[in-house]
Amino acid sequence: MATEIIRRKRVLVVEDDAVFRDWVKHVLEKRGYAVSQSNNGAEAMRLFSNHDFDVVLADYRLPFMTGDELAQRIKQLAPQQPVIIVTGHSTFRCRDNSADAVLFKPFEAGELGRVIERVLLGPEQPSCN
Repeated sequence: MATEIIRRKRVLVVEDDAVFRDWVKHVLEKRGYAVSQSNNGAEAMRLFSNHDFDVVLADYRLPFMTGDELAQRIKQLAPQQPVIIVTGHSTFRCRDNSADAVLFKPFEAGELGRVIERVLLGPEQPSCN
């Protein structure tokens, strides 16, 4: 009998606030995701280039580049890569529809899970216009 190996969905969390980043990691791991972390855009690009992620979750305000700049660079390398921008700026609009969704702070664990599940289900119109 063959044993099927099921790979957990991998999420790259890019957030410079260590407390918030750890909370997001905890929430996602409780939901069964494998989580990698970065505290800036440059490191996130290095991690993205060397690993396979199902979703990238990036804060808008990051050292070295903004979250939407990170999303643009990722989409140049992998156009189908789901990217979610997290921001506390209620008037945020992403450039060139580079993100698949925007999650406004503060948010609850359930909302985080729903947004990630929605972008994992497949391409649709970006929700950040």
